[in-house]
Amino acid sequence: LEAEEHPEAEENPEAEKEREHFDLPPELQPIFPLQPPSAVERKLEDIWEKVSKIVFRLATSVKEMLADIEEKVERIELRKLNVSIPNTGYGVDVPPMRNSKYHHPQPPPSP
Repeated sequence: LEAEEHPEAEENPEAEKEREHFDLPPELQPIFPLQPPSAVERKLEDIWEKVSKIVFRLATSVKEMLADIEEKVERIELRKLNVSIPNTGYGVDVPPMRNSKYHHPQPPPSP
């Protein structure tokens, strides 16, 4: 039944391809490569894939390092303010560190 509707499809494989993509507008018709990629093109594609993976790994590790630095800076700022730091056990009831400018030793008891 299909052969009767499209008799040119049996003779011309290009007509078959055109029929497969009939619903696409002309500017979006699929572009079929004229030749298979050469050895140099395949090598360049391999190199591009490897470089892309390396860049992704570097970007991910830099992002993680920046997040760690940001977290440490926050902790330092909270310590200076003597505010409790979540998940560390450091709280307002803990005195500042001895070397801190916020550490005030207890005055000796008066006689």
